[in-house]
Amino acid sequence: MNKWIANLISAYKKLSMQKKMIYAFSIPVIIICMLINLVSYHVISQNYKNQLRYLVDQSCEQAKAFILNYVENMYYTSVMISDNSKVENILASSEFSKDKDLAEQYREFWNLKDAFQNIGVSNPTFRIGMYIPDYLIYSNNNDYFYPSSSLQSREDYEEMMQVISNGKMYFALIDESEPSNPSRHKSYLSLFKRMEVTDNQQEKRSYICKVEVLVSEFEKILKNANNTKNGLIYLLDEDKEILVSSDDSTIKNMYDKGCLPKSKLTSWSQWNVDDSNYYVLWQSIEESNWQIVSLIPVDQFQQQSNFIWFMILTIVIVISIAVIIISILLSRYYVGRLSKLNQKMKTLEKGKLNADIYTQYEQSGDEIDEIFINFNYMTDKLRSLMLEHYKLGKSVMSAELKALQAQINPHFLYNTLDLINWSAMDYGAQEIVDIAHNLGQFYRLSLNHGKNAILIDEELKHVEAYVNIENVHFDGAIKLMIDVPNEIRSYACLNIILQPFVENSIIHGIAEHSEIKECNIKISAELEDEDIMIHIADDAKGMDESQVSQLLNNSSSDANNGYGVKNINFRIKLCYGDKYGITYDSIPKNGTIVHIRIPIMAYNELEDNLK
Repeated sequence: MNKWIANLISAYKKLSMQKKMIYAFSIPVIIICMLINLVSYHVISQNYKNQLRYLVDQSCEQAKAFILNYVENMYYTSVMISDNSKVENILASSEFSKDKDLAEQYREFWNLKDAFQNIGVSNPTFRIGMYIPDYLIYSNNNDYFYPSSSLQSREDYEEMMQVISNGKMYFALIDESEPSNPSRHKSYLSLFKRMEVTDNQQEKRSYICKVEVLVSEFEKILKNANNTKNGLIYLLDEDKEILVSSDDSTIKNMYDKGCLPKSKLTSWSQWNVDDSNYYVLWQSIEESNWQIVSLIPVDQFQQQSNFIWFMILTIVIVISIAVIIISILLSRYYVGRLSKLNQKMKTLEKGKLNADIYTQYEQSGDEIDEIFINFNYMTDKLRSLMLEHYKLGKSVMSAELKALQAQINPHFLYNTLDLINWSAMDYGAQEIVDIAHNLGQFYRLSLNHGKNAILIDEELKHVEAYVNIENVHFDGAIKLMIDVPNEIRSYACLNIILQPFVENSIIHGIAEHSEIKECNIKISAELEDEDIMIHIADDAKGMDESQVSQLLNNSSSDANNGYGVKNINFRIKLCYGDKYGITYDSIPKNGTIVHIRIPIMAYNELEDNLK
């Protein structure tokens, strides 16, 4: 056990800080949440069971009250029949039940019917009637009067007579077909009561009256009382026979199998029916010795408990996910700040000094913020030192260029060239005039009044002047084509960045190889996003990779290379940044293309940048 804990601690120590924070925050919260929810599940589940039991008890009590109300009303209706003076006088007449002519029987029928109708109007829910001797012509009326023989033919006749002879009520189910549609049946719960009258001769005669109600009325009561899914409820008479149920087919099937409880059980005791467990609830209707029996599936409680458990589990999962997400966000926030510091330090390792960490929007004032502030202070100091070094480098470069320019005395050179130009004009030597003019323009643009910035248009003129001078030497064998839009010509660049490459094309082309009779050079340019791409292409011998590398790494300024290519590349990167500079596309015997990338800058902007 101790070894397992030690391994767990060791594994935890090896985790990243973010994972440690996630586990340290989320696991305790999730465990506490689970414990709270387990207790909540137990309390809610038990409370639900108690509420459901109370609801079932109340529903059964209500059903009991409704059924008792029906039974009492049926009994009161039967009493209204037996106590009706009009009915009693007709039945007590010594002439009743004796042979009479049809007219007398007809008057008797209407008098009785009128009395029964009055009773029926006050109790419209019930159907009332009386059994009279068969020989009376209205005994088959079937509205209020029925032949005694139909009663005597019942299988339970003797039992009925035994019960009602003691002054009790007898209940039975009667199934009748509808006169208009014999295929349809209606079931009635009938109350039979003995009515005894004494005639004028002091002889006692008895008749049986009945009060009926549709079984569907009781079914409605039981179905409304059955408020549990798949629950069953039924009504037993005093002989434990089923009178009405909420589901006739299911109850009948259980009854036929003998699965239903036969005797009264303790409320909420369990009973097994066809491998299904039910809670049994008994309600006694004392006035009639009937029993309301409710069967509530145990699964109903379990299903709800399962549902509660599912909801609790869902809540736990949702809370756990929320806690984990919050843990991830918080850990990502704090660890992310440290990661930002780590990334900036790696950026600093690569020589990039723009590694400041911006904290003006956070201002949390914590220890991490203090680290950020100290890091920013360090990078500021480092940038200051590098800026001083950069300025020193620019000063050295500028001094080298000025030293190169100072090798020629501009004043003496211009005066000499001007003298040559006028003298040539006096003698009509136009070729000398052109040479002197181009040479003067070449040196004027080279010296550029001691400035490092020049318009691209003037830089191109500098190249043209140089090529014009060289064409005198090579009898016009150098063909220069310039394809640079006016828009690009108006932007600025460093001076003397094009002529050295044109010079290299001439030297390594027509100058070194006598078999080459013509040298074609093309200068083109286009805008690319925020940059200017200048291309210098020739059709000379071309170079291999080693020659290109040697050219880029050779900073000498000699007769063969002019102003060193490496020096030009260094100047561009120093002025504009490492993103800019020179690249070559060259294949031996197929010519060379020089690509120069510089940013788009106006003349004043470049001058300010060089200061």
